[in-house]
Amino acid sequence: MEKVEIKVEAIVHTEHTNTLLKSTYNESRKLGNNKFDIEGYTFYGHNRLVKHHKAKRGSGDQYKVKILDKSVEGILWLNFDNEQETFCVCVCYLPPRGSSRSNDPEQFYANLTNQFYMYQNIGQMYIDGDFNSRCSEISDFIEGVDDITPREVIDYNSNANRDSLIDILVDCNLCMLNGRKGKQDFTCISKRGKLVVDFIITTHENIHMCTDFDVRIMSDITNELELQDMNHSVLTVSFKRKSTNQQDKTPQASYSNIQKLPCKPRSRSKPNKFLNDDAVRVKIEQVIQNIENNLTKQDIDAAYGCFVELISDGVKSKIGEKSEPDNQYRKAKGKS
Repeated sequence: MEKVEIKVEAIVHTEHTNTLLKSTYNESRKLGNNKFDIEGYTFYGHNRLVKHHKAKRGSGDQYKVKILDKSVEGILWLNFDNEQETFCVCVCYLPPRGSSRSNDPEQFYANLTNQFYMYQNIGQMYIDGDFNSRCSEISDFIEGVDDITPREVIDYNSNANRDSLIDILVDCNLCMLNGRKGKQDFTCISKRGKLVVDFIITTHENIHMCTDFDVRIMSDITNELELQDMNHSVLTVSFKRKSTNQQDKTPQASYSNIQKLPCKPRSRSKPNKFLNDDAVRVKIEQVIQNIENNLTKQDIDAAYGCFVELISDGVKSKIGEKSEPDNQYRKAKGKS
């Protein structure tokens, strides 16, 4: 099985809604003086000058990149696909507390969790961005259960967003690459101090595919290129992909019909017999039997969809849900 190394570099300027994703594996398809035309950015490169007479472009392999989901403000899912595999990159930005932009960390992480479960089976997944969450020495995995190497910690302070980020990592079997691979450094350096608030996150199963991780201090980049100074560092990750034949590619399941759980259930009104009556127990046992007896991925996905629908119906019928606000995020207090 062929292993090809890909390096993905994410530069996220969320305040100006500029996001640049660069894959060094794909840039070789350019020829001569051809350049990437991205508004707000200048491309510098040295392309190959001669193309083989049978080749259609500078290289024979490429990824088709499309937006997978942009329904939630501050969360962008990108899908990279070719004839052999698919992987996802999620770019996030959570404004700091007290920001002029409205902020609801609980809703932000609830949306991110929901989307993770929707797209987790597409392929390798990498979530990166500015989470404005300082996690100190808190473990991002279950010690004694998960076979994960503890991360190196250089920022020993925490903030109010810490628990929300740690919860999604533990619940979804995700972990930070910061402090586990390659170079570790502060990701935000300003007059207020040195912080680690930007992360690249992946699943436990993907850690061995990551060959390198690097944090480049923005002052080094701005001095080198004579650019305007910025606070946040650039995080890069290199990972391997497994090249397989087209006929071996597993069909991807469709999650468009899976019903989502209510975002804000009325948790205070939860009855004692929630999901504990005879009819619900029978349905749960049926779902468990289907998952245990069906070996194909499509059957397991179908059983999972039925289970999500079962819980959603139980929440709506026994607990109820809060009415959704007009705006996705609440307006900051004191702002008109």
